[in-house]
Amino acid sequence: MSGTAWTVRLAIVNSIGFSATTIMPLWIAALPSTLGLPAWQIGLVATAQLIACGLFNVASPWLFGRLPPLIVARFTLIVATVAGLLQATALTAASLPAFAAAALVSGAVLGVLLGMTNRIMAGVSHVQKGYAVFQIVEVCFASALYLGSAGLLDRLGPQAIFVLMAITGAGGVAALHGLAAPRSGDGHAPLVEVDRPRFLHGALLLIAMLCFFSGQSSINSFVIQIGHDIGLDAASVAQIVGTGMICALAGAAAARLMGERFGTTVPIVVVALLLAADFLFLTRSPSPTGFALGVGFIPLGTIMAVPFFFTALARVDARGRFAAVGPAFLLGGVALGPLISTALDGAIGRVALGVVAGSLMTVAGLLAFAHRRRKPTVPASRQSIAAFGPE
Repeated sequence: MSGTAWTVRLAIVNSIGFSATTIMPLWIAALPSTLGLPAWQIGLVATAQLIACGLFNVASPWLFGRLPPLIVARFTLIVATVAGLLQATALTAASLPAFAAAALVSGAVLGVLLGMTNRIMAGVSHVQKGYAVFQIVEVCFASALYLGSAGLLDRLGPQAIFVLMAITGAGGVAALHGLAAPRSGDGHAPLVEVDRPRFLHGALLLIAMLCFFSGQSSINSFVIQIGHDIGLDAASVAQIVGTGMICALAGAAAARLMGERFGTTVPIVVVALLLAADFLFLTRSPSPTGFALGVGFIPLGTIMAVPFFFTALARVDARGRFAAVGPAFLLGGVALGPLISTALDGAIGRVALGVVAGSLMTVAGLLAFAHRRRKPTVPASRQSIAAFGPE
């Protein structure tokens, strides 16, 4: 199997790990009327699912660190498939407790799944290019899943969304079929040799990621309102925001082409500072053209930075423990952002939101800059994919 095919198959499984957050806005909006319940109860279930995903992602290196990651990934996908079917069944029976229980299980196993896929990717040669492929596949997968779920919701109701989730889980099991994580000594490439775990370096990068995505999502959650405030109609704003997929793909492709020519720190710092400036610009009532350019740069810069964050995390620890918990900090930032934007816009104003979001981005860049690492040793003669097993 070629290295690209191996990476794409693993990237599909990683995208399934993020699938719960992809479809969450759809069922949060649909379930209050379906179940006849107040919106805050549905929002509480969604928050609990995100918390379960984050906690189990952080715990995955300790809970499953001695087990082969591919075996754990297959098991979590099977459980996620069953959980999706249980969520659909609970909605048919109009049972919020059963739906909430299945949602918690789904969030927990998807968090573990993200830990396993990133643990595997952290141990491959050319890790940065692998993570760039992850982002390309994730953008395409998330867009297809969201559009498919939205179509099913309109035609068949919210139960169909979770049946689709179950189908994607089963598809993930199929994607892992025959996928190997070879160790050194079996004729394949050896592990990438990286530094021993350094807690401070990993912690700096994880906090930088939290700040980065807190700032990004605080602005991203207010983009539609900003567009309305400068006089654009809903259709125009939706069209501008809809170009985000193209911009995100451009960012992932740029990261893939750039590789590690400038290391991992410099791209993060540059993108963070550019996004900080972009946020200040967007919150100062730009022209419609300026608004479109500013909004387009958000997904471009964000997706471009992600492979460098995860590559830096992978270089800290040969066993991939920091990279494995990276999704929890990414999702944590995404969850904090809307809280920040709502509080600041209501209490102080839109300009203050831009300042705080830009400051979070600047802090992220400074923390990434403070991170230091020795360059890992990758034998030039071994360029194939090399995944690792537990030590």
